[in-house]
Amino acid sequence: MPADRPARVYRFKINIDLPGGYILVPDDLPISVGERLAGCWARRWIGVDVVEAREDGTLTVIWEGESRPYRMQRSDLVIWKVNALPANTAQEQILEEQRHSLREAIEQLHDSDRMTREAGIWAIGQAIAESDFKEDSKLQDDVLRALVELSLNNDLPLKDRTVFEKMITPENAGIVIEEIDRLANSSAGSNASSLLAKAVEIDTPQRALPLISHSDLHLRHSAIAIIERSDVDDDAIATQYLSDLRRYLSEDEAFKKRTQLDATLQSVPQLELNETQATEYVELAIRLLVDQPRSFSASETGIEKLGVKASHLYELIESVDAVSSYRTRQILFQYIAQIGNDRAMEHLAKRVDKLDPHTIEYVGARIERFLWKNLSDDDRDRVLATINILDKVGTRQSIAPLEKLLSKTDLKSFARKAINQIERRAE
Repeated sequence: MPADRPARVYRFKINIDLPGGYILVPDDLPISVGERLAGCWARRWIGVDVVEAREDGTLTVIWEGESRPYRMQRSDLVIWKVNALPANTAQEQILEEQRHSLREAIEQLHDSDRMTREAGIWAIGQAIAESDFKEDSKLQDDVLRALVELSLNNDLPLKDRTVFEKMITPENAGIVIEEIDRLANSSAGSNASSLLAKAVEIDTPQRALPLISHSDLHLRHSAIAIIERSDVDDDAIATQYLSDLRRYLSEDEAFKKRTQLDATLQSVPQLELNETQATEYVELAIRLLVDQPRSFSASETGIEKLGVKASHLYELIESVDAVSSYRTRQILFQYIAQIGNDRAMEHLAKRVDKLDPHTIEYVGARIERFLWKNLSDDDRDRVLATINILDKVGTRQSIAPLEKLLSKTDLKSFARKAINQIERRAE
């Protein structure tokens, strides 16, 4: 379009917040043909390319996606601050302006106003297309974190997403995965899964391990699928799961919110665990039974599968009395009985007053000789509970210890009844 050709000046007044890092085009700023600016159209920021800079200061531009030129005032257009710097600006100052401009855009992402957030999204999309962050790793990390958030929220246009994915390298893939872990939720779904797959593809499958307990179903399944296709062994997977369970029991509330506890508890028993890992799992599962009532079903399933393998189970359930689920307590007692050694039986005998009839029947005569110590206990309730069990499972060997109670008025009738019952069974 010839510079002296008259043309109407179109006004597209700005009625929304400027994108972070952008300013109105200054009247005295030299603008070259091909310069990338932006204008406000229908309350949205859209890129424009300059095709003519007129002597009167107006600019002829073509809007992105259009072919028709428009003559516009500079006050209706914005330019990225970095591109408005003088030509002789030092490189360090240019980098500093890049940092400042991008941080302005990132701050807009968390604004309560939707239009402001959209301005920030647009600004970041433009910046990643125009900037090279290789000389500033901290800035690159900040931008990556912002882009992960936009991508998970489905706020990043496809063309910007493509540029974003090209920014992921083996050096920064870990940051991308950390942010996916921190931010992903049920609405992120497939976006989180595809982004994780991309980051892991660039880096290594082990990077997916921290996400195998994630509360987002799509993301968790994606991470597990990546691990299963790789050469990551059961030992590494078990180590991660156990770490997740320990962390869940800590005070890390943010971690609890993004972790699917039941899925983790159910997944561990499917692995080939060594005795140390099995023992730790049972210990953690028992603590979760006490601290997290909702985990009863999943914890019981895991303990049932690994309880016998955890040969030190009896040492791990000193907190069993604090388990609020009656059924769970009995299951734990039965696992102790399965261990079968003297220490396990003695452990059960000390808790004889807490055993239900089914557990007593299950334990049978194996616990008999460990119960005799209870008959001299100062706790009358425990003595009575012991007599009651010997009444059901005792053999002739229990008669002598019971006869010692015949001299005690308050226990005589109970002891006599148990002795008679034992004698009838022995006939």
